[in-house]
Amino acid sequence: RLADNSAAGGGGIVVANDARADLDHVVASGNVATSLGGGAVFSSGRTTVVDSTLADNQALWTSGSTTGLGGAIYTGGGTTTAVAAELTVRRSTLSGNHAYGGSAVVSYAPASGATSTTLIDTSTIADNVSTSTSGALLNGAHRLTVTGSTLTGNSAAAGGSGAVTTFATTDVGIAGSVLAGNTPKACNLALTSGGHNLAGAGDSGCGVVPGARSEEHTSELQSH
Repeated sequence: RLADNSAAGGGGIVVANDARADLDHVVASGNVATSLGGGAVFSSGRTTVVDSTLADNQALWTSGSTTGLGGAIYTGGGTTTAVAAELTVRRSTLSGNHAYGGSAVVSYAPASGATSTTLIDTSTIADNVSTSTSGALLNGAHRLTVTGSTLTGNSAAAGGSGAVTTFATTDVGIAGSVLAGNTPKACNLALTSGGHNLAGAGDSGCGVVPGARSEEHTSELQSH
């Protein structure tokens, strides 16, 4: 159990570049990142979260647009080191986390040559709160794939997207997932749909028609 810890970045745990962490049946709650982000986890390496719950963690904003990111998890790195970050979240719940941006997960690695790939599978991303316009999943020009998951009740500031914020429409793939009750809307850009997604009446912006299940073939998503 990772509970009620505090650090500048990675309130619960820090995974260094080239390191690996496997969080299996872990409960991480009440952890705080005071500036650098990643309320529960800050990872520049390879991190797997399986059958776990990350709830009520917080990334505090201090100044500018690069603090207070990743209420539960920040995966990636800073501007100087070319990290190769990988994050897998499977059969897990990320809920009630708070941040300036990316209240559940931030994937961002701006250094030259850096990479950051994220997979969220069969998981629930719920009731996370961002005080900026960037919602629960904030993806900065990297590959993010969401499969078989539920994104519900996440919120961002006015004009924002509660569920997913991405720099480019081609960077995020989604398949077999549900978007419901995310405010002010679900996504800032249309996502690459692998089909069989369902969006609630107010969950616009993702390229999934609200109230209708998409039935596209999955080949485009699987090709990434």
